[in-house]
Amino acid sequence: MNVRIRKAEPDELRWVNEQYSKIKFRPSVYEQEFIAIAEVEGARVGVGRLVSIDANTLELGGMYVEDKCRGFGLAKNLVKFLLHHAQQKIVYCLPFAQLERFYTGFGFEPVAETGEVPEKVLQKWEWCQQTYPQPTLLLHIKA
Repeated sequence: MNVRIRKAEPDELRWVNEQYSKIKFRPSVYEQEFIAIAEVEGARVGVGRLVSIDANTLELGGMYVEDKCRGFGLAKNLVKFLLHHAQQKIVYCLPFAQLERFYTGFGFEPVAETGEVPEKVLQKWEWCQQTYPQPTLLLHIKA
């Protein structure tokens, strides 16, 4: 299987947001994000992103792989690719609770004290908790 993880091009934003619309994720804004696309045999099958919060902070999110391509490590490769591009910044992640083990495997840890968390991240976490029926965690890592 020929797998490739790469940075999204501006003209692919429509496809990215179509994927996010399917799963009720917020749409991407290309100028404020580093978006990665997973391809299998040249076909786009997955996406993830780093959202710029401030000069030292990012949010990792928007992880999605089509059902037919799950179980092949594409999400893992997307996260590795994105963290590689995080450039020594603090990265927050707001995964569904059932994905805690997946993200802690990369070194993410639960946030113990929210006093240092940027307001924009806390607002997104609150939005996630109100929008999705499953619990959402607040994790972070120094990439």
